[in-house]
Order: sequence, then C-alpha cells, then structure tokens
Amino acid sequence: PHLPTSPHISLGYLLATPHRVLATAAPRLSVPFFYNPALEAVVEPLPLPAELCWERDAAYDAERHWRRPSNAMLRQYGANALKSLARSHPAVFAAHHPDLQVDEGGLVTAKCSPWLPA
Repeated sequence: PHLPTSPHISLGYLLATPHRVLATAAPRLSVPFFYNPALEAVVEPLPLPAELCWERDAAYDAERHWRRPSNAMLRQYGANALKSLARSHPAVFAAHHPDLQVDEGGLVTAKCSPWLPA
C-alpha cells in the first residue's frame, strides 16, 4: 500500500508510489482514498536492518528532487504535507495562501509584510 510517510520513516529507502491521472476519451470515475496521520503527528524514522542496503545509483539521487536539502522531510506530518502542497501546486498554494512562501530550506514561512514588525 501507498504510505505518504514511507520515504520519511525509512530515511528514503522506501519511496512513495508514483501516481498520476492520464487523460482519455472514455468517461471515468475516480474515488481517491488517502489514510494519513493527524496533522500534528510527529513521525520519527524507523531503524532499518543493516542488510537493507541502498540499491539505487548516484545518478538516481542526482536527478530526483526528493533527496535535495531543500526537500528535507519534516518531522511534523502537517508541516510536511503543507510543504508538499506548496511545492507541487504552486499556483493553488499562492491563490489560497498569499501570505505564505516556501523558503530555500523547503519550509513554509510567512512572507514579509509591511504591516508586520521586522
């Protein structure tokens, strides 16, 4: 099964299942179901046995954004989910959260405002 926190709890060993919708001419019905932890839940990595070695080559890491420091997995599930939304749907995020931004470290932070003290 797809676990949204599997890359986090396995320190990148288990990857999330790629998923996308392909456009077709035929009508379709989609009923997505996501089972996630509470937004305030803190998810700690699990220790993995030493015999589970990394089997992907360095080129895989170089071409994937999930291993970059700016895409670090955050401990609190809700903060990580908000970061993922902001990065994967920037136009939707900007429309609904004009006061927030994704900083260089990958965290969602408040934008500087002329009405707020510096």
